[in-house]
Amino acid sequence: MNKTHYISIGNKCHTAEMLNELNYRKFSLPFDNVSSLPHLIAKYINDPKIFYPLLGQERNSDGCFFGHFFKKSFTQAEYNEVINLFEKRFKRLNKLFNNPNNNIVLIYVDLASVCGELGARKINHVYSLNKLRTFLTKKFTETNFKFLCYHPNKKLEEYNDSTISHFNLNIPKKCYHKFGDGRKPEDYAPDIYKKLFQEKLESTINGKE
Repeated sequence: MNKTHYISIGNKCHTAEMLNELNYRKFSLPFDNVSSLPHLIAKYINDPKIFYPLLGQERNSDGCFFGHFFKKSFTQAEYNEVINLFEKRFKRLNKLFNNPNNNIVLIYVDLASVCGELGARKINHVYSLNKLRTFLTKKFTETNFKFLCYHPNKKLEEYNDSTISHFNLNIPKKCYHKFGDGRKPEDYAPDIYKKLFQEKLESTINGKE
């Protein structure tokens, strides 16, 4: 009997946090609580060594934020300890993805566009997601992958197919960060979009949408 696993692919830590709160997250995996984008995840799975920041950094070469794990003040020993943690998570992920009895549901929520990070407001998220799907289906040929993708104020349903479903999150504009100033707007409230995501996620997983 096949088993379904719901796995966060970002693009911020809220995705894993919400899956955890809803009791859908059963494992700690590499892309929990790390900011990233789908096409970047493809190359990181292919070569995990390029995933990590350098010693003394909190972002990797692609600008992905690891502040929950790596600190600028780390010693080499502390840095190596976190690398070992991620290596275990990559092994766990590969084991999950290599098991043909697993149905893998990848959850993607584009909150980086709300926060003005990773250039997410300018990229083509459909292209980025399709690139990850192509990589995964070629690398893990016997595993079933599905994507549930949630976008702030974007209606991308026309790109839905048998394995990728796009959903719109009506996030109020007051939640958006301004470009480049590094500050949160006065009315910024992550609870707003977390609540919207939770409601949408539950309804889609339970087949109500």
